Amino acid sequence: MVKRPEMDPASAPGGPALRKATAEDTPAIVRLVNLAYQGDPEGAIQGSWTSEADIVFGPRVTAAAVLTRIAAPDGVFLLQGGEGSDALTELAGCVYVERRGDAGHIGLLSVHPSAQSARLGTHLLRAAEAWTRESFGLGHAVVWVVSAREELAAWYQRKGYTRTAETHPFPPAEARVPGLFFVVMKKLLV
Repeated sequence: MVKRPEMDPASAPGGPALRKATAEDTPAIVRLVNLAYQGDPEGAIQGSWTSEADIVFGPRVTAAAVLTRIAAPDGVFLLQGGEGSDALTELAGCVYVERRGDAGHIGLLSVHPSAQSARLGTHLLRAAEAWTRESFGLGHAVVWVVSAREELAAWYQRKGYTRTAETHPFPPAEARVPGLFFVVMKKLLV
């Protein structure tokens, strides 16, 4: 197990300080991630450019999955905004980073639709990369992008990620579009 510092690696240059999630943050994380990836079921909040609602069925994450990730010894959720279960509407962004082999796997990068276009996604990504480098001591970061999300793959390319030849199957029961798969993208962290 890697000893994690309190917060320094998450305070990536160019943005506000982030904090590590606790179990109390679970409802806020679930709400934020599902809002960012699936949209607002009541339609009260304008849609997100990251929405997968037209290609993927069901919620992007469950409370059980978030709690498992929070408890993982080699993983961390980094949060921007809100504290604890009373802050459901205040959480502006989150990202999960986990040590897997020789790379930090970054996922569930989510920004509240009302906070998009403020470069918070870039800040969260930099913080996850800093965590990978400084806390895990690893030199590579990896992201998986759903194959139909070309605009998202292009965003990661602008952030220095390159497509690899590696792909992974997408669960067929969750796909609204046939033939979906995950594209693996990688970045050398200097």
